[in-house]
Amino acid sequence: MMSSGNWRSGLISIVVIMIVLLLPLGVNLFLKSSYYNDQGLKRLAAEKPQDFFLGNSILASRIDIPLLKKLLPQRKISFAAYSASKPNLWYRIIKNDLIASGARPETIIFFLFGNELLQPISLPSQGNHALMAMRKSVANEPIVKREMLASHPLLTVKYFLMSLYAIQSLHNDINWYLTNLTMFLSQPSYREALLERKKANHMRIRAGILDSVNKLMERTGSTGVSQMAEIGVNGQFIQRLDFADALPRSYLPEILELLNSHGILPVFIQVNSLHRLNRQGEVFEFDRLLHRELGQYLSAHGAVYIDESEDSVVSSDMFADLTHIHNSYKAYYTKYFVRRYGDKCSDNFSTESGLKCQSWRFLTDLKPQRTTEAK
Repeated sequence: MMSSGNWRSGLISIVVIMIVLLLPLGVNLFLKSSYYNDQGLKRLAAEKPQDFFLGNSILASRIDIPLLKKLLPQRKISFAAYSASKPNLWYRIIKNDLIASGARPETIIFFLFGNELLQPISLPSQGNHALMAMRKSVANEPIVKREMLASHPLLTVKYFLMSLYAIQSLHNDINWYLTNLTMFLSQPSYREALLERKKANHMRIRAGILDSVNKLMERTGSTGVSQMAEIGVNGQFIQRLDFADALPRSYLPEILELLNSHGILPVFIQVNSLHRLNRQGEVFEFDRLLHRELGQYLSAHGAVYIDESEDSVVSSDMFADLTHIHNSYKAYYTKYFVRRYGDKCSDNFSTESGLKCQSWRFLTDLKPQRTTEAK
């Protein structure tokens, strides 16, 4: 038999465990805030932009927002770029930040790489992506139910537990960033080592991918381009998708319906990348087919789709890695972007001060007419 002291110790342990587990849950349920971060909503409500740039690091590495605002001084421009974000987050930002803020921009401009616009509806598999999605989800978010139905049961359980303990998860997240930031700022040796490790990692990935591409092309000849779906890029695999199969399972129809119903013109820019520029600019056939089908669908639904994946405006030496361009070339690309797509521009392009545009060609000659078949 257990002594009264052992019973007391066991009971105290159980009470402590219950407090540790239930306190964060109780706080969350009491707040009933659904963890939604309304900073983006408040910013958009105050700025009331005419143009809203939304995307991930692909966008952030290409567009210099202060310079863009100088080149289009008559336009109100807002910008939101979340590293590694995908359509599951973009949909939430459009619905819960942009639309809910009352802002009605004329355009919303996305920068894309590969097939990310056809990301299937599902719960985020990585913890940081799940937290980002939670912080942009309102209570009883309808899309979450669809994501749960389309996801693996274990992923659904993980997401549910993270939502119950979002404060604890946020604490862990902040602690990780603050620890590394403190070491980065206070220890020059740590800072230098971190930067060198990042540079070496980029060079290793770049060299490895290009070596794999070259070996595959040498082994298979011109027929090898169809096998490029097996080559990894930045830790991800380029997947050959059947557009007709992928489309209804993606966030794209939801995004287009939301934007069209509020009179906002979507503009999608498909960027080029280092792996596409390899072998003197050869673009892989499955990429080309996917981009063509995607462009036809978007144009039929009143969106602007521009495929820059075969453009040489960003050369191989401008890339910092396989998909992002060096920060030193951001201004170069921003000026190119305005010169190509700006409307009612000044004629003097010889100097930066002479480059000024009043609007976008997206709103005039580049704007497609929505077909009657589009639904």
